[in-house]
Amino acid sequence: MQATNYTTIADDPVTSLQARGLRFQPGALDKVYDFNPGYGGPILKDRVFFYASARYSREAKWNRFNKVGTSLPDEVRTGPEFYGKVTAVPTMAHQLTVGFRNHPNHVEHASLNADAAPGVASDA
Repeated sequence: MQATNYTTIADDPVTSLQARGLRFQPGALDKVYDFNPGYGGPILKDRVFFYASARYSREAKWNRFNKVGTSLPDEVRTGPEFYGKVTAVPTMAHQLTVGFRNHPNHVEHASLNADAAPGVASDA
């Protein structure tokens, strides 16, 4: 276990960045929702094991503007992730592992940035 004791606010990187307004910058990450259960165990005692997990995440960037001050829609990233793994130990000198990961991702309004023209910088 490791712990850090900061003696001043300037030494604490999180507090220092928040004090400088990082949290409220345009386009800042507003909320992150992340849910990821996992489960694993033996299939054959001391020989074959499995692990499986699933994850769903949602991130939203808010308060975005283009160079002429027109408000941009929130950038929202959502997506599930599925992971599975089977590990076999046929002998003490050999280990076989097979894994699979599927992580489709959906992003809304990511292409709208500070260079977007006022006509495209809206949901209407």
